[in-house]
Amino acid sequence: MTTALSVREASKIFGGQVALDHVSIDVAPGEVRALVGQNGCGKSTLIKILAGFHEPEPGTEVTVDGQELSFSDPASSEAIGLRFVHQDLGLVGNLDVVDNLAIGQGYITGITKTIRWKQERAAAHEALMALGYDI
Repeated sequence: MTTALSVREASKIFGGQVALDHVSIDVAPGEVRALVGQNGCGKSTLIKILAGFHEPEPGTEVTVDGQELSFSDPASSEAIGLRFVHQDLGLVGNLDVVDNLAIGQGYITGITKTIRWKQERAAAHEALMALGYDI
């Protein structure tokens, strides 16, 4: 089996409390995995490590297509190609689709840091089309 994502010995401790204890998982290209389990078993912690929100304990190894993931920040995870569907989408009800998508990824801006709305709308449309929605 070719491995797109490989996690080895992922662990995380918060103030003496073990949140994740030596978890390993492999995911093949194109494979979709769901993490299922009781509250407190480490599902969100694993995803937050992979997404760059939590730094894992020493000894944790993660590779994406053979490239080692650095755990510096969320941009590192995104740059290497990782994407996640979180259990809490965190949508803002009074914002439109374009704004809700941009909140999670950051707005497209020019040199003057002005938001490029035309590109934002195109990016939102492209993302929704990839999911089978044509709005």
